[in-house]
Amino acid sequence: MNKPVALSTKGLSFSYGKVPTLENINVELSTGKFYGIIGPNGCGKTTFLDLLTGNKKPSAGTVHLFDKPLSSYGKRDLATLLALVPQEYDTGFGFSVEEVVLMGRHPYIPRFSSPTPTDWEHVDRAMEAIGILAMRNRYTSTLSGGQKQRAVVARALAQDTPLLLFDEATSSLDIKYTLQIFNLARDLVDSHHRTIVAVMHNLNLATAYCDEVLIMDKGKIVSAGSTRSTLTTEVVREVFGVDSNIAWDEYNQSYQISFRYGGKNQ
Repeated sequence: MNKPVALSTKGLSFSYGKVPTLENINVELSTGKFYGIIGPNGCGKTTFLDLLTGNKKPSAGTVHLFDKPLSSYGKRDLATLLALVPQEYDTGFGFSVEEVVLMGRHPYIPRFSSPTPTDWEHVDRAMEAIGILAMRNRYTSTLSGGQKQRAVVARALAQDTPLLLFDEATSSLDIKYTLQIFNLARDLVDSHHRTIVAVMHNLNLATAYCDEVLIMDKGKIVSAGSTRSTLTTEVVREVFGVDSNIAWDEYNQSYQISFRYGGKNQ
């Protein structure tokens, strides 16, 4: 049985002035799946996410969110349907961790109203899931880059949207917290039927967590489909210019990719 479509694009293109960045992107992303967007630096991954979230307007083509044009949603309604975790986020000065996470509840709080007990439940649950309850009263100016990023992830969790997008959201985190966040994301898909779309550079994270991948190069999607059938040694060589080996890892119960540089396995 086919799952409903969460996000779709038709003929989606974007240019900076006369310089094309994305060309003719046509995708359908179903609900309840974990998607990875991978490709070399500068291929248009972040621009693609910006178009999916409405942060940029397409030069041509359309984006539909749950079968409605993305442009038809008001900002508040849109914020109840999708949340974005950017690679870098300026938390500003004078905000505590708790206040940053509470920002995820703003779409649900009427103007001039106070957070409800339900809002605080979402905030507490998100901070606990990310492991930052103990630092809830600390100001973000006192945090490391990784700690700030975990607060931003908690903010997105508190937003409680059916669609969650990550733009290299774990690039500043160590392996423990990277795995923690991807495990949480995988559980949101499996247990709560959420849809995850994650831009990532680590191909082994893609093989371990993603149901499907979109492989981008030079502003186009060059291959898309199930992770196992799409992320092949041939595609890795063509897109990234490196030789690789893909083998089943019994310990992780997933396919793992090793790379060859200068005659040495990496």
